[in-house]
Amino acid sequence: MLIFARCVFARHSLLGNGELVLDVGGTPEVYFQLDSEARLSTSQRVRNTLVNMLGGRPRVKSLIDVRPNPLADLFPCIEYLDRGYNQEKLDTDQDYTVDFTIDDQVEHLADRFSMAVSFDTLEHVADPPAFCRNLLHVVKPGGYVYLQTVFSYVYRSSSEDYFRFSLAGLRECFGQTQGTISECDWGEYNVAPYILLTKDG
Repeated sequence: MLIFARCVFARHSLLGNGELVLDVGGTPEVYFQLDSEARLSTSQRVRNTLVNMLGGRPRVKSLIDVRPNPLADLFPCIEYLDRGYNQEKLDTDQDYTVDFTIDDQVEHLADRFSMAVSFDTLEHVADPPAFCRNLLHVVKPGGYVYLQTVFSYVYRSSSEDYFRFSLAGLRECFGQTQGTISECDWGEYNVAPYILLTKDG
């Protein structure tokens, strides 16, 4: 996903400018759930082939890989905001721990950042319009918001998924904000919609 986002950032000259960026829902370390047929034993792969032929759902082995947040390579002046979920699960830390849907908790960050980014977080938020409004609230006038979420990925019970968003759904979430949409389209494999906005003013 980040490879695709990097192309969007490059198209808009957002890389390597030394500006302060906020990763909402991110931490210095991120985890990736890796599903791979290659990690299964030979007998499990044969079993999965037979189950698949009979119309069933084969088993997949899942591994969790924790690594440094790749956004730090793109944006040297990045700060992280998380509600505390990643800190608790991964024993990692962030710069800010607030509920991003509550205006009073976000007010001290108003107009501070040149860009706010959020990856695979919106689907876990109980109030998406408030979340999107606050993404623009923390960005300086003329700054950018990039949000990428999921549409057709497999459900993961590690943290609750409340919503899935189409392109129209993303536009609606930002409909009552002070932002102008620069791009809104499908990302990689047409399963991850994204939106890039500029804050008005």
